[in-house]
Amino acid sequence: MIIDHGKIIATGAPDELKRRVSGDVVTLRVGEQATAARDVLSGHPEVRDITVDDRLIRLSVTRGEEALPGLPRLLDGAGL
Repeated sequence: MIIDHGKIIATGAPDELKRRVSGDVVTLRVGEQATAARDVLSGHPEVRDITVDDRLIRLSVTRGEEALPGLPRLLDGAGL
């Protein structure tokens, strides 16, 4: 269980929680096509979670240094 400011924010076995909270966060400004960008990036093998906030996408990735070079290429290939 992970607790933040007295609230439970995640539950699970210790190994599962470590896996879920480890890694990196990548934030991309994608403009008005954030939903389309989310759909494209969700297929990337390093991406674990995606949050869309207006024109920003926050990606939880396993290894940011490996994921980052391919993310803009995916968006470019999709015309975004």
